[in-house]
Amino acid sequence: EKLRVAQIAGFDYLHRSIINRKVLMGIDILTTGKTIIIGDDMPQRLVDFGRHADLKFVPAVKWNEANATPVTDIETMDGLLADHGGVSASDALMSSKVFNALIKNKEFKERFVEPNGANAPSPFAPQFNKTEGVQYRGQIGSKRFWTFDETHKLSGKEQRYIDATGFYLIADRSGTQAQCMIQHLEADGAAMEFFDYQVVQSDPSAIKLITDSSPLLVPSNVNGVAGGTGFVA
Repeated sequence: EKLRVAQIAGFDYLHRSIINRKVLMGIDILTTGKTIIIGDDMPQRLVDFGRHADLKFVPAVKWNEANATPVTDIETMDGLLADHGGVSASDALMSSKVFNALIKNKEFKERFVEPNGANAPSPFAPQFNKTEGVQYRGQIGSKRFWTFDETHKLSGKEQRYIDATGFYLIADRSGTQAQCMIQHLEADGAAMEFFDYQVVQSDPSAIKLITDSSPLLVPSNVNGVAGGTGFVA
């Protein structure tokens, strides 16, 4: 019974590791339109969905500097999404550092705060920055604003999911999670999320738990995201 419990825990750990890798894959595709596929028994491979180069946007003036025009920049990115993706953005994702620069900006206040009166509140409710998960900040018109400051560890090194200077205007929130063929004889060519098996050896006595998985996240509109890094200093 103890062995069975240990096996269940072992496979659960492997499943969570694969899910975490899919999250990183999704972030790669969201922010760059491409990702690197890595496997234990296969060469490293770049999967590039071909996002239009114009959608990699860097503002002429960083948003935490004088004379920055973040509202104009967002409108420009939205126009690029319409030109290359045929859609308008519904969401904006950024770090808290970028968000704080945005709401303090002169152009932003002139457009969305001052017309409502000198004592008008910000269109975004005041909140402390959240370091776990995605944080909803509020909505202006049809666009929802979110911040994402969570970190993860990769090869023992702590990293952010999105860059601290990053801003992404998003029109496409859908996509497909494809499962490619499992290259194992016992899988019989099936495509599945997890293929669990174990290898038993006698000398030395051991049971090796293995989970095969071959996922690929596919955006429904690769030109449905505009933005990049370098929005603040």
